[in-house]
Amino acid sequence: MFEVFRNVENIEINKIALHIINNRDSLIVLSESEIDLESLDQKLLNYITTHITKSLREDRSRLARFINPNTYVQKWAYEIILDSEEKFLTNSQSIAEHLFSSMEEDKRILPGDLLVILYTDVDRSTKNIALLKMDYNDTVSRKVIEDPETGLKKIQLVVLGENFPNLRQKLQKVAFIIEPGQVADPTDPALLILDRQQGEEGKIADFFKNNFLACEVLLTDDKKTVELFKCTNSWIGVQPETPLTRKLLKTTVDDIKLEKNINIYDLADAVFGNDEELLHENRDLKMYETKKSYINHVLSNIGDPDLKATPSPSLERVLSSRKIKTTDNIEISGPIHLLHEKVEYTNKRKNNSGVEICDILIKGVTVTNG
Repeated sequence: MFEVFRNVENIEINKIALHIINNRDSLIVLSESEIDLESLDQKLLNYITTHITKSLREDRSRLARFINPNTYVQKWAYEIILDSEEKFLTNSQSIAEHLFSSMEEDKRILPGDLLVILYTDVDRSTKNIALLKMDYNDTVSRKVIEDPETGLKKIQLVVLGENFPNLRQKLQKVAFIIEPGQVADPTDPALLILDRQQGEEGKIADFFKNNFLACEVLLTDDKKTVELFKCTNSWIGVQPETPLTRKLLKTTVDDIKLEKNINIYDLADAVFGNDEELLHENRDLKMYETKKSYINHVLSNIGDPDLKATPSPSLERVLSSRKIKTTDNIEISGPIHLLHEKVEYTNKRKNNSGVEICDILIKGVTVTNG
């Protein structure tokens, strides 16, 4: 299912509407006309197309499903997809009004205009909706004009100066809603969310997911794989360094690299021992509690104990090499599990300035002249 969202190579923009949303000044300006694609600056069309394709491939994007079939945004988006000529503009206005009301609940939420875009996934011949909350920079802005012939209010994107719109600028909040025919079951993912602020400031940052879209985020195998690695690392970080922690990291990394089907309980058994052995005549209660601590730490973050290890390109880069750097600009680099296995920090102490220092020992290696 994830490929429907992520593996998108060619898109065609069909319709665009832009609405001004300023919750801090209690101001909303709804466009009464679509953006004319034929007269739109080609730089801006490339800007929009590139942001859509980049956001779809972004590692931080998350699959989600609507909480129930009657959520506002889902209803309006599906109506646009099924009857764009009749519904696009009016429903885009409804979506903008709903975003405005979601943002107006807290004035600390940053204002930002809304681009509602209907686009075609060319390779699949499907229609989808992109909702982009725009923060403007020194190269892209908008202006409100009145059509001299119809008297309708039009909001247009404009390029400021000669600079090309900044494609390195990362949009903070984006949602993609796929054609309803691709959603076989209400429990299946129906949208992809990229929310760079999610969870950072509690309710303020989560309004996009909770109040506006009314959806819940789902973890896919590639996201679970990242979380498993991060959780294992963070748990090891607060434990005394032992052969056991080194074994746990090596086993986890090896399983991820080999793209195994991983069960967290089985992984823990392989490293710590199974419960029956640990609890037999109270043989190793401390180890049993340590194992429970690890399992609880991981499951509190990924939920489901089963996953198919699917390392993303960014995680593969992390697994292939990690660097230790000292304040004296001495660097040691290598695969993360080998650094954990071979490098030992010894003789920890404080220097005359009260700064904690240590010695670094690299164990059991063959030195070659490079």
